[in-house]
Amino acid sequence: MKKISVILLFTFIITTFSVFMPKVEAAQFKVQITASKLAIRSGPSTKNKIVGYYTKGQTVDVIGQSGSFYRTNRGYIHSSYTKKVQKVAQNSSSRGAIFTPFKVQVTASNLTIRSGPSTAYKAVGYFTNGQVVDVIGQSGIFYKTSRGYIHSGYTKKFLDLTKGSSTCKYLISKENTPIYKGIDGVQDTRYAVKGKTYKILEDRGEYYKIRQGAIEGYIPRQNADIINYTPKEKITLAWHYVYDSSVNKRYYDEKYSESKYITKNSASLGLDVISPTWFEMDGSAGDLNSISVKDKGDLEYMKVAHRNGYEVWALLAEFDSDRAYAMFTNKTVMDRVINQVIRYVEEYNLDGINIDFEGLGLKNKEGLITFTRELTNRLKAKNSLIKVSIDVTKPSTSDKWSRFYDRKALSDIVDYMMFMAYDEYYKDSPVAGSVGSLPWVEQGINEILALGVSKDKLILGVPFYLRDFKVAQNTNQALGSSVLKMQQAVDIIKQYGGNIYFENNAKQDVGEYFDKDGNRHLVWLENAKSMGYRLDLINKYDLKGMSAWQLNYETDDIWDVVKDKLKR
Repeated sequence: MKKISVILLFTFIITTFSVFMPKVEAAQFKVQITASKLAIRSGPSTKNKIVGYYTKGQTVDVIGQSGSFYRTNRGYIHSSYTKKVQKVAQNSSSRGAIFTPFKVQVTASNLTIRSGPSTAYKAVGYFTNGQVVDVIGQSGIFYKTSRGYIHSGYTKKFLDLTKGSSTCKYLISKENTPIYKGIDGVQDTRYAVKGKTYKILEDRGEYYKIRQGAIEGYIPRQNADIINYTPKEKITLAWHYVYDSSVNKRYYDEKYSESKYITKNSASLGLDVISPTWFEMDGSAGDLNSISVKDKGDLEYMKVAHRNGYEVWALLAEFDSDRAYAMFTNKTVMDRVINQVIRYVEEYNLDGINIDFEGLGLKNKEGLITFTRELTNRLKAKNSLIKVSIDVTKPSTSDKWSRFYDRKALSDIVDYMMFMAYDEYYKDSPVAGSVGSLPWVEQGINEILALGVSKDKLILGVPFYLRDFKVAQNTNQALGSSVLKMQQAVDIIKQYGGNIYFENNAKQDVGEYFDKDGNRHLVWLENAKSMGYRLDLINKYDLKGMSAWQLNYETDDIWDVVKDKLKR
C-alpha cells in the first residue's frame, strides 16, 4: 500500500510540474538584421526598455510576432529592420537535410540529457560543466548527442585551439563591427575593423570572442570569415608626436593633412598601435612636491582611434636625470607619479603605456628597474591585458645613453622592449652618415638578444626621418645637420640638381647636392627600399614587430612595404 501511494504521489508531482512548466517555443522562421545596430526591447513597442542589441548581418530566430514587432529569445525587435532568410531544416532526420556534426562544451553545472527534444521528455542522464560533447543532430533548440538530447542554451560551440592545424584559429572581420563586452549587447568603444585578422579565443555560437587592446570581447559570427592559415602576428607601432594637447585635434579633424592615420581603418595601413607622446615628467628635482606627470591626452582622439581598430599605448617620457633620481629615490614621489599614470590609463581607456626614459646616467640604473616594476605590477593588477613597453638604445660604452639600461632585467618585467635602432649618426655627429645603417642595426639586434632579451619581446625601432648633413668639400666631416622628412629630402636633391647613388654597405640610397651657397650636402635616404631591408631583419630574427619614429615623416609607399613584410 505504501509503495502504491509513493508511486501515485510521484506521478502527481510529475504531472503538475509538466502543466506549470514554461513551454519551449520553437522558431517559426529566421530573419537577418539589416540595421547597423537594432535595439532589442522588453516588449513590442519603442516605449519598452532596450535590453540589448543585434548587429547587421546577424541571423535571428523569430518565435512570435506582435504587430510590427518580432519576438526573439532575447526580446522584441522591429520587423522593418530585418529580412526573412530561407528556412533550412535543422532536424538531422529532415528529408534532404545534411547535418554536419560539431562539438559543444557544457556551460551548466549539470546539464540534463533527455530522451527527446523537449523538457517534457524524461531525463536519462547528465553532462557536467566543461564536458566536450559531439552533436550529431538538432531539433529546434535541442542538440542530439549519442546519449540523448540536450538544451543548446547551456552549451557553447567548442573550438579546439590547441591542435597543430591553423584552421579556425583566426578570423578576418568582414566589416567594421563594434566589439561587445559580453553577448548581452553592451558595446565597447573599440571596433573590429574590416580586413583585420584576430585570433579566436572562444566560439560562443552566434559570437566569436577576440582580444582587441585592453579588452576581450565578442563580435557576431556573421561579421567574420574563418581563415585557413596562420597570419603573421607582428606588432606594428608608430609614435605620434604631440608637443601640446591642442595638437591632438590635427590628428582626427579631417580638415588637417595630419589626420591620415587614426581616422583611417588600421588594416588599410597595416598599423596596429599608435603611441601618442601624451605624458611627460614635469617639475624640479629641487622641489619634490612639484614632480608630477604632465597630461596632453585627448578623449576624442581615443574614441576615433578605437573606432578605427587601433590600440593606443601612450608614451611617458623623462629626459632629466636629476629629476628622475629624485623621483626614483623617494617612495612618496614615485607612488604619486604611478598613481597619476594609472589614473590617466583609466580616464583615457588606454591599451598600454610606453616608457621612454632616456639619457639618465648610471645613477638611475636601479631606480629605473624599480619604477618599471612598480608601474607594471600596478597596471597589471588593474587589467592584465594592458601592455607595458620600454624604449632602449643600442648597447654602447656611454653611461648616460646606454649603460644605465639593464636590458635583461627590464625585459623580464615589461611586455615588450623597443630597440631604438637609429641615431647612429646624430645631430652633432662629427662626420656624416646614416641614421641607422643596416649592419649597425643588425649588430644591435644581436647584442640585445645576446643579453638574454627574448626575441618574442623585442620590437625593432625604425626611422621615418633622416638627416641632411652639410659637409666639408672633399670629406665626410660634418659642419652641421638638419632633420628632414623622406619626401623633403628627395625634393631638395632634385631642386639643386643633385645625384642619388646606392651604398651597398648601408643598404641605402645616398643623395649628394650643392646648395645655393655652394655648400656640399650628403643625405642617407630613408625610403621603401631601405625600409624593406630593415623589416627583413624582423623576419630574419623572428622579432615581435616594428616601432617607427615618427608619423607624418614617411611616404605613403612605406605602408605597402609594412603590409608586405609584416602582415602577409
